[in-house]
Amino acid sequence: MEKELILPFLGNRDYIQGATLFDNLIQYVPEPASIIFNITGFIRSDRVKISDQKDKNENSQSAVLKWFTDEESGNIFVNKLETSGQERRIESDEGVIQKRMKFSERRAHFIGPSQFSFMSTVVFANKALIRHCQNDDEQGKLIFVRADLIKIPRSIQTFELKLDHVTRKNMYLTQILSGKEVIGDIYFLKT
Repeated sequence: MEKELILPFLGNRDYIQGATLFDNLIQYVPEPASIIFNITGFIRSDRVKISDQKDKNENSQSAVLKWFTDEESGNIFVNKLETSGQERRIESDEGVIQKRMKFSERRAHFIGPSQFSFMSTVVFANKALIRHCQNDDEQGKLIFVRADLIKIPRSIQTFELKLDHVTRKNMYLTQILSGKEVIGDIYFLKT
């Protein structure tokens, strides 16, 4: 499999947001599957090439999605291409997610529904949780860099985030829970 995708930028970003990329890759993954999604660099272009084969030029790899089922596994490698020159933008009001959240110490409960995809909702909610826990008023940029998912829920009416670990290098690890079940982890880097 090899395809070229042209993806929109969200809001005023000058790069493809990780959740946008994830949402466009997930259609090539069988259900149900566990997923490890790594973003290795900013994609400051609206065009990417995806392939199930690793590119010979490893420096061009921007992300990889690894998936696993009981019967099979696979990879989707993402390589940045030159911009199309006609970037599309989609408005993205992350504040609507924050309004549906209840915060407690190092935790946040999301009570839906959400107008966004599961991954976008989790990314926006996690950013709000980190800012809340760090008493942070937008100092530094929070970048979504990885997600490890045991499963992707069909419904995102409710979920919980638990800020689990913060390293000295400004990496944030958050557990994603559905009910009492951990369904994955999400990682953010603060720059």
